[in-house]
Formats: sequence, C-alpha cells, structure tokens
Amino acid sequence: MFTKTSTSKIVRIVRKSFFGIIAIFILLILVLSFFLYENIYTAITQSEEIVILQGQLALKPVDISLFRKISKRIEAKKARAEIMLDELKNPFLPYNDIIK
Repeated sequence: MFTKTSTSKIVRIVRKSFFGIIAIFILLILVLSFFLYENIYTAITQSEEIVILQGQLALKPVDISLFRKISKRIEAKKARAEIMLDELKNPFLPYNDIIK
C-alpha cells in the first residue's frame, strides 16, 4: 500500500516538523526567561535596594525652619550692598583744581 517514496516524504516532514518544534520550544524558553527577568528578578532586586536604603536614612529629622534661617543668612552674606558713588569720598578731590 505504501511505497518507498511516500514513506521517505513522511520521514522528511516529521524531521522538519521536529526541528521546527524544537526551534519554537527554544524560542519560547528565551521569551519566558526574558519575561521572568524583566518582571520578577528586577522587581526583587529593586525591593532589596529599597530595604537597604531605608536603613541608611537619617535617624534625626531635619529642622526645616532652622535650615531656612541658615540659608537666608548665607544668601545675605553673598549679597553685596549697593555702593552709592555720590556718597564716596574722592581722595583726588583736592587735586582736581591743580590738574585743571
């Protein structure tokens, strides 16, 4: 009933489909591993980092009003007073008459 050519065709189809199924299986494993890495492993590592950083927080709260007072004083020291040129004494004023 079956000839030699028909069985060899069936064997080829089975081999091709077997390698295709293996390739699809490997592709699915790669996609699944990438999904697990991105969604589970990174979330776990980030939560571990949050726990570590919470232990490094300052133990004493910061006094905001004191901080503002100090920053205002620093800004006041940095700000320069405007110089009124009219009020300055001119050291060369007595000699202006001689030069003219």
